[in-house]
Amino acid sequence: MPMYVPKDGGIVPYNGNEWPLPADLINHPRSGATFTKILQDYMRDRQLLSLSDAIKKMSLMPAQTLEDYVPQMKNKGRIQVGMDADIAIFDLNDIKVNATYLEPYHPSEGMSYVLIMGTSIIENGELLLDASPGLPIRREVVSN
Repeated sequence: MPMYVPKDGGIVPYNGNEWPLPADLINHPRSGATFTKILQDYMRDRQLLSLSDAIKKMSLMPAQTLEDYVPQMKNKGRIQVGMDADIAIFDLNDIKVNATYLEPYHPSEGMSYVLIMGTSIIENGELLLDASPGLPIRREVVSN
């Protein structure tokens, strides 16, 4: 959750859509590096996870956790006919986390291609800032 700290004090939520994030924001480095952190540290460097387990933890498991409450999640995290497969293509040796606690806005490196609903948002390792595929995921509000 990126935040601004205005000169007059306090903390204000960031409501923009800039990417990479502006340098004057305060946020956790995993705001933009969660998945590359898993691939770099837990999978490649420390060998605590296999590649298939890492991918499962980043895609299928979160979808399964939410699918009873958000039916659209039954179409996520799976590469099958009829699913909303978003695809990331990378060389594990090129994955690099650049975000730190002091400079959390640095984007990670190593994703060669990322496709959302069949539309590229990263091509040849370059982020396409004008691409905005995808659809919102909604859940009916249920009152008790």
